[in-house]
Amino acid sequence: MGLGEGLQGFSKPIFVPTQNDARWLGYKPTREDVKRMCKERRAKRLARMAGKKVVEPPLICPPLSETFYSMGFKH
Repeated sequence: MGLGEGLQGFSKPIFVPTQNDARWLGYKPTREDVKRMCKERRAKRLARMAGKKVVEPPLICPPLSETFYSMGFKH
């Protein structure tokens, strides 16, 4: 017995696992990462409470040639 019009396909619905935190692709932060993130969140929260502008550091995106290497590419 399936789920389609002619009862074809899976007999039970497929459930997608949910992600409960802001991490992605299996990223596991180190203790230093967690401490840094907590300090950044606290600084943002205190700045908002004081009515100051929240300043965030710019994101650094390296060029793709430095991020992804092909097997035949040499520097």
